[in-house]
Amino acid sequence: MFLQKIFNLFEKRLINYKFGDKLNPFEEFEKIKSKDPLPPITKGTILVGPIRVSAVAHLLEGIIGYIYRLRGYKVYALMCGQKLNVCESKDLSLKSFAKCTICLSEQKKFCSTFEIEPLYIGDLLSSENEQEIQHSLDSLTMDSMLLNEKIDLSKEIKSGLMRVLKVSNVNNKRYLPLLKKYGKTAMETYIATENAIKKVNPTNVLMSHGVYSTWGGMIRACENNKIDTVVWGRGYVNKGFVMATHGKSYLFENIVEPTSNYNGIELTDLQKDRVLSYFKGKRNPNEKVDYVNYYKDNKNVEKEIDIYNKLNIDKNKTLFGMFPNIPWDGQLFSSSENFPSISTFTKSTLEWFERNEEAHLIIRAHPAERHNHTKNQLETFKDILFDLYPKLPDNVTFLDADSDISSYQIENHIEVALLFAGTIGLEFSINKTPVIQTGKNSSSNKGFLFEPNSNSEYHKMLNAFKSKQLHFSDEMYENAIKYAHYWVYERHIPEEVINFEGELNFKGFNIKSSRELETVKSVNWFIDKIESKEDFIYRI
Repeated sequence: MFLQKIFNLFEKRLINYKFGDKLNPFEEFEKIKSKDPLPPITKGTILVGPIRVSAVAHLLEGIIGYIYRLRGYKVYALMCGQKLNVCESKDLSLKSFAKCTICLSEQKKFCSTFEIEPLYIGDLLSSENEQEIQHSLDSLTMDSMLLNEKIDLSKEIKSGLMRVLKVSNVNNKRYLPLLKKYGKTAMETYIATENAIKKVNPTNVLMSHGVYSTWGGMIRACENNKIDTVVWGRGYVNKGFVMATHGKSYLFENIVEPTSNYNGIELTDLQKDRVLSYFKGKRNPNEKVDYVNYYKDNKNVEKEIDIYNKLNIDKNKTLFGMFPNIPWDGQLFSSSENFPSISTFTKSTLEWFERNEEAHLIIRAHPAERHNHTKNQLETFKDILFDLYPKLPDNVTFLDADSDISSYQIENHIEVALLFAGTIGLEFSINKTPVIQTGKNSSSNKGFLFEPNSNSEYHKMLNAFKSKQLHFSDEMYENAIKYAHYWVYERHIPEEVINFEGELNFKGFNIKSSRELETVKSVNWFIDKIESKEDFIYRI
């Protein structure tokens, strides 16, 4: 902590360095904040859970909190206050101390700007709580990560470390010291949340993600204390449009939500054209239908190529394509009972190709593995692949993340696409390319993917596609296009308050006065859904 205190002395300089010539969202909101006094507290209390704050990432919670204040609620925020020694934003480098200083500064600015009262984790933990946590940590092992010998926080602890290290598997004794550090974070957050609930008795709790050692610990405490929660996050659609769910992370809820949410609606020709135009735009490096475009530097992303000649593949062989997601990211949310990891999926796939030499597999690593947000990762899919197979079978071709051959160019030549779990499954289905997916994601259980329930069923599907006995049906296409419309235009809530450009770069607010927040349709609709506990399906 001594080193952290040294960094804290340079708070102003670090904040100035961070923003430089960029707009500071807190300062910009202060410019438009009404000078009129806020209404008296006449309703209940709301707890928001940024825990750690990055000015842009947590603006939505601040804005929602401010609207609640305008409606007469008391709003509190659970904040780290530099109590947590590690978190998913603070890695293991010296640079993280500077990030921690900036984060603490922004926690304070978040609360003062949006008229929210902070509840700091350190202030919420008693000496008895600290002793409980230390006792639990002393007993923590690779196989048992219990708080007070009864609350299993292993998923929260492991996912936190996986996110920081960017590895898909931390089930190794060498990670135990780090797991204890993230165990402490999860336990401190869990108990602090319980104590905050007792102190302020919130009617609702709002947080992002709902996973990892921080938000995961928070939501577990809310669940065990029967407190209503809403978890939100930004999807890639447009300029970071918002998704939200009640009671659990949207990352899990979207896997199991009922198809009745959308499959009974008949789309108009205009709606179908809109969906097709959107997915066509995702393939265009010059389009900005999403705020992330992994092929923006590849102008030949859809240019037709002779993949057989390009990759020196026997033209008599049936082509299959495998499109792995980022290993650590997919592992957190996508494991299924029979395929618990991307390694399991990969091993099963290559075992089949070893026995079926008349087929050829092209593996195309995810282009995001060379993208900024995956830098410093300790593990890539290439590492996993060559750890399993130091020498690939002759009928398997691997293309790394920086290959000039795109997934879409491979798609044009294959019988079926093979996924552990990836958003590209919906893209391919809209293009009437069949997809076998062995893991879980938002496209699961929606009626347009081939989803094997066992390793043997997976291999049977591969056999059927090899012999051209299995096909993508018209019914699957209808399911895909209906779900695509629902996913893009109804599951994602428009961002009407914050002006983002590029990859969520803050460019100001779309309102001239904070009082205008009372009339902005999307955010008030969002709050109404929090209170009514209705699904966040945006049909207006």
